[in-house]
Amino acid sequence: MKLLDVVSLIMSFGTMIIGIDQAMVNGIANSYWIFMISLSFLFVYSYRKAKRKEEEHALEQAKAKPKKPKKSRSKKRKR
Repeated sequence: MKLLDVVSLIMSFGTMIIGIDQAMVNGIANSYWIFMISLSFLFVYSYRKAKRKEEEHALEQAKAKPKKPKKSRSKKRKR
């Protein structure tokens, strides 16, 4: 996991905890924006994770795919 992935996941959990605390103190309507920030961090994390998995899959397919030998294009002429 990359540093930005770890930071976005921690920020998502941290803002969720802050949102829960603020919802209990001020009400959910006043802390709605904190939950949205938490969800945005979670979406960033999931997007980066999916992108990395896709790149790894493409790299594995490229390595596993055997290269076809090139056919020579020279034709023998019959005389």
